[in-house]
Amino acid sequence: MRAHSFSTLYKNFVIILIMLCQLFLIFIIIFSISTSALSGSDVKRNQVSEPRVSYLIEDQQGNIIIEKNSKKKFNPASTLKLLTSLVALKRLGEDYKFKTEFYLDAQNNLKIKGYGDPFLISEVWNRLAEKIANKIKIINNILIDDSFFASPIKIPGIGNSLNPYDAPVGALCVNFNTIYIKKIKDKFISGEHQTPLIPFAQNQIKKMHIKDTGRYIISHRIRVAETYAGELFKYFLKIHGVYIKGKVGFNTTNPEDKLIYVYYSEYPLKEIIKKMLKYSNNFIANQITLVLGAEVYGAPATLEKGVNMIKKYAKKRLGLKDITVVEGSGISRKNFVSCYDMMIILREFSPYMSLLRKEVYIYYKTGTLRGINTRAGYVVKKNNRYTFVFFYKGNPQTAECILNYIFHKASLSPQY
Repeated sequence: MRAHSFSTLYKNFVIILIMLCQLFLIFIIIFSISTSALSGSDVKRNQVSEPRVSYLIEDQQGNIIIEKNSKKKFNPASTLKLLTSLVALKRLGEDYKFKTEFYLDAQNNLKIKGYGDPFLISEVWNRLAEKIANKIKIINNILIDDSFFASPIKIPGIGNSLNPYDAPVGALCVNFNTIYIKKIKDKFISGEHQTPLIPFAQNQIKKMHIKDTGRYIISHRIRVAETYAGELFKYFLKIHGVYIKGKVGFNTTNPEDKLIYVYYSEYPLKEIIKKMLKYSNNFIANQITLVLGAEVYGAPATLEKGVNMIKKYAKKRLGLKDITVVEGSGISRKNFVSCYDMMIILREFSPYMSLLRKEVYIYYKTGTLRGINTRAGYVVKKNNRYTFVFFYKGNPQTAECILNYIFHKASLSPQY
C-alpha cells in the first residue's frame, strides 16, 4: 500500500513538473515575440534620438527630408574614402595611370623604380617580366628603387595584425602587400594559381607563425614587402628565360642608368577607385593618398603631403574648414566629420555615383570600426535622387535597424 501511494505521488509530481516546464516555455516564447514586436518602437523612442546617432537625407534640390544631429562630429570610418577618391579624381584626373620604371645600370643590374602603383598584381607582374625578358637575357642583380616614398611611413590606425586591412604602404608593392595561402594537411600551397608560393614567401609564413588558410600581409618590417616584389619578379623572369646571377637588393637609379621600359598601369585611376570603394581596400586608399601628395608637392611621398592636399581641397573647394583628417582610408579613429560635411562631399561626388557599390536602387559606401557603423550614398527612385548620410556608435545590428527606420520615415524604404 505504501509502495503504491509513493508511486502515485511520484507520478503526480512528474506530471506537475512537466506542466510547469511547459508553462515556462510558453512564457519564454510570448516574451520573445513581445520583445521582437516592441523592438521597432524601442528604436523610435530611444535609439534614433540619442546622441550616438546622426543622419541627414536631402532631395536632389538640396531640401532636407529628415535629419538628426547632422552637425555633430563623428568618426566616418571608411566613408572617408569618398573624400579621398573625390580629391584624387579631381586633382590627378580620372585617366591618371600609375607608372613603374625599369633600368639597366653599367654593372648589368636590373633596377625597378616604383611609384606607388596599388594594383601591381601577379598577372601584371608576370606580363611585365615577359616584356623585360624580350629585352634582356642575362642580368646580375635585381635592385629596387623605393625612393619615391619616404621611409618609414606609418599610417594612423594601421595595426600590427596580419589582416589585409593592416597592410603597410610602399613605393613598390605587389598583390596589395599580401599573400593568399591554403593549408592542405600540414603543407601550405598558394591560394591563387597566378601567384606561386616562392621560397621567400614560405620563409615569411614561418617567421610570422601562420597556421591556417587565409590572406595575410607579407610583413610589417621595412623593405620586406618590396623585397618580396623583387623576388616574385625574379621568379617570373626566370620562367621567361632570363638568367639571373645575383640576388634582390636596393639601390636608387641615377642619370647614367639606361631606361629600358616604362609601365603605365593597365587600370586608370577611375577604375582603381571603383575597385577600392567596392572592397573598401585600405591599402589602395593609402597608396592613392601618398601618391596624390607627391604629385602635387613633389617626391618623396609622405603622409603629411597627402593629408594636406585632401584638407586643402576640402577647405578651398568644398568650404569644409573644421573637419579632422589624419589619413585617407578611414581606418584611424582620429578622423572626424559631420553628416553635414559628408553631405557636401556627396554633392560634389555625385558625378561619380556609379563607382559605388549598388544594391537595387541604392549606391552606397559603408564604414565599420569597432563600435562605429556608417553609411553614405544615394537613393535613386522614380527618377529622383536622394542623398543620405548615417553615422552610429553602437553594434551593427542596431545600426541596420535604425537606418531602415530612418528610410521608412523618409518614405524611401530601401530593401538591401
